[in-house]
Amino acid sequence: MIFTVSLLIVLVNFMLLLTVSTIDSSSYHSYLPFMLFLFSFPHFIATYGVWISRVKSWRQEWWPLIFPFLYLGIFYACVRGQLGSIHPSLIVKLTYVYLLYHFCSQLYGVALWLGSEKKVEFSLWEKRLLRAIFLLMGAYTLMDLELRGATGVLFYTDTPITIFPAWIMRSTLILFFVLALGFCFISFKHFYQKKKLEYLLPLAILGTGFIWFIPPFSHGLVFYLPILHGLQYYPFIYMKMRKLKLWQWGLFLMLCVGIGEFFFRQIPFWDTGLGSMGMLWTAMILTLLNNHHFIIDGRIWKLSDPKNTDLFTSGPELQSLEVRARL
Repeated sequence: MIFTVSLLIVLVNFMLLLTVSTIDSSSYHSYLPFMLFLFSFPHFIATYGVWISRVKSWRQEWWPLIFPFLYLGIFYACVRGQLGSIHPSLIVKLTYVYLLYHFCSQLYGVALWLGSEKKVEFSLWEKRLLRAIFLLMGAYTLMDLELRGATGVLFYTDTPITIFPAWIMRSTLILFFVLALGFCFISFKHFYQKKKLEYLLPLAILGTGFIWFIPPFSHGLVFYLPILHGLQYYPFIYMKMRKLKLWQWGLFLMLCVGIGEFFFRQIPFWDTGLGSMGMLWTAMILTLLNNHHFIIDGRIWKLSDPKNTDLFTSGPELQSLEVRARL
């Protein structure tokens, strides 16, 4: 069942590709907050639920515990100008870079996980090729966002624009298509040899990545990336907590939605009465939540971690993965 749900999530991406271009820009302001409230914010909180439930010793979790205080101290020092020429906008921009890397890594991890579930094995160089393709997608999207001056939109803070030379963007896109075509050839070759549809599964994930990163600015899907990212987490959350009873699931989801609303809508947008400083407050809180989420992800979703055997329903072939995949 979990495999079917994952494939349905892949199909959602393709359906949005066909439908979102018909939605006018004013509709984004109506639908986007609701979809973030329903899908994106809860996935952050659900991840913390998984993290807390698997902690054996809090002494080993010292980095996630001290990071918020360290981060707030550094951000505040930047605001006060106590770190020289380092401006808070640099932290915002680095967070956005990490965010795109996070999205790419998740797609890569999903491809490996679904492949393992269906007994589709990748060689080490095939995994590296697939990871390189996803990272190229993210790099091209980052450069395109910079070109459009859109990197500060997500965290409500203007950031200096870095204009990348056209030849770098063109080369990145060409290299992506060359590697993607090579990977498609490999997948079709395996399909021809094995006569199993499962070997075409990586192409579906590759197609999802293409929809996420390469053409989003022509059809507006970029606004839905956080939502799709959160939605793609749910099968993994289910694998971690599938022993819960129905009423416990209901309570857990209600808590995730409520706590997510509090942390992502109430705290960051408190009326601080500080004018432009209030926007820095918003950026500080939102980037803190995202960066801390990245740290937690790195601790609980690695497929090569023996603690994550509960992510697999068909037997965890962890030795054959040979990766440290971060979802």
